[in-house]
Amino acid sequence: MIEKQPMTRAFLPVLLILCGLTAFVPRSAGAQDNPYAESYLRMLTERGIATDAAGLRVFLASHVPGPEDTARLAENLADLGHEDYAKREAAMQALLARPPRSLAEVELRAASDDPEVRWRAKLVLDTLRQPGNDLLYASLIVIPLRKVQGLADVVLGVAPLCQSDSMQLAMSRALVATATEADAPLLKKSLGHEDPRIRMACLNALATTLGEAAVADILPLLDDRNDLVRLDAATQLLQFRRGESLRTLGKLLVSEQLTVRNRSIHKLRSTLKVSLPYSGYEPAEDRALHAAEWQKSIEANLDAKAEPVTSTAAPQFVAHLALQSPRYRTLILIGKDGAIEKKQVAQPGGRSVAVGNGNLLSVHPSSAVVTETDHSDKTVWVSKALDERPIVAIRRKDGNTLVATMEGSLIELNASGNMIRKSEIGIVQDIEALENGNVLLLSFVESKLKQLDATGRVQWQVSLPAPPTSMCLAKDGHAVITLQGAKQLADVDLATQALKTLSAPFRSPMQVEQLEDGRLAIMDVVGAHLADRQGALIETINLLPVSPDGF
Repeated sequence: MIEKQPMTRAFLPVLLILCGLTAFVPRSAGAQDNPYAESYLRMLTERGIATDAAGLRVFLASHVPGPEDTARLAENLADLGHEDYAKREAAMQALLARPPRSLAEVELRAASDDPEVRWRAKLVLDTLRQPGNDLLYASLIVIPLRKVQGLADVVLGVAPLCQSDSMQLAMSRALVATATEADAPLLKKSLGHEDPRIRMACLNALATTLGEAAVADILPLLDDRNDLVRLDAATQLLQFRRGESLRTLGKLLVSEQLTVRNRSIHKLRSTLKVSLPYSGYEPAEDRALHAAEWQKSIEANLDAKAEPVTSTAAPQFVAHLALQSPRYRTLILIGKDGAIEKKQVAQPGGRSVAVGNGNLLSVHPSSAVVTETDHSDKTVWVSKALDERPIVAIRRKDGNTLVATMEGSLIELNASGNMIRKSEIGIVQDIEALENGNVLLLSFVESKLKQLDATGRVQWQVSLPAPPTSMCLAKDGHAVITLQGAKQLADVDLATQALKTLSAPFRSPMQVEQLEDGRLAIMDVVGAHLADRQGALIETINLLPVSPDGF
């Protein structure tokens, strides 16, 4: 049996999050729906960038690529060696305010014979290369946070600089938030832009801004040369019940792009409620065969005039997995077919998992109880005399329930809810039951993944590159783990204990689960997302709401 570990000071913030408790900290307006809002705002204001419409316009306009920007960069680089100290300092501050690009020119200055030029250039390089220290990204995030409108032209101006997935997502959301009806001509013109990312951002902004009045402009994009653009066009037109959108989604099931295939089948399943075989991961021949069946089903749901989409009768929803932010009451439930439902829980701060029959097994730390509820929210099972506060609970195949507690115990409850075994394991973030009766656990304090036998003895352990926040058992015999910090996903082969990190665009992911078709469902501070097995973003399925309590 493992010695019980004391509750360290480092773990207290984690417990507060798990309990849904945070100390009151004064916030500036507009920083309510993102935990990083204050840091983004502070990052900009510390560099002298105002976060109102006028200030953000000046900043963004100064970064629009073109002759003026190129000339300004050359001037700032030259001024690093200016005889006037004020000029040298101003040049360095101007370079620090640039997006982390054009660094090759700065690197040349870092090899200068002038020691001050060399020092300033190295400071610029070190600063811009730090993860998260990107003022352009911060400005794009602040636009929807502050609901700043009227900046569509400058957001589109900096769009070519947004190369990474996270930057593209931030640019698109900023454009949607800032565009007004007055920007419609610019958005329509940009639908023909050579960059597909800009076409996608503009069609989404146009649909949000004009609503159904944008249909005529979006329809031609169903035949765009880029499958991602076609997918976004079909997704937007689906909300206006256009039959053409379903036909396009059916055609995209044979796309060469995995992301497109996965997002298309997700939309079709959640819209039509049809249970037909298809997986974006299956061999091309099988995909083509199953896609043809889906296309026939689509035609059966449309009349000759492409009138509003009709759905077949949907069976009762059965939850396959659940996602939940610890600060909100909304549960995101996903079925085996990819269908999504949302439901509200009584209090934030707990955690729910879907068990085999679709019921929800939920922990309630404040009342020290674990419950199982059915689809109608009727309680069908409850723990008895649980004397410790639960963090997470899982149901084993033998019907028993394992509960990890804030006091550092692993408690096993039988089908009646009574405790039959208790082991001391230390405070953990997540647990998973294995087929052989062993248990996987995540230690936040130690940053380790451990496998324990039934007595609580460690069989093996793997050190993780950062503190973990959750895990799931993947169908390929690996554990997928969300992490704090720059490396957001880790993959551990349970057979060999080999560890690798996955590149992912999420913001502080806190929960990961795997769908029946192999995709990952991830909850981060922005919302709920679907990703492929390697962590690449497929789709954001739910954004966290703006709340007075915020995140």
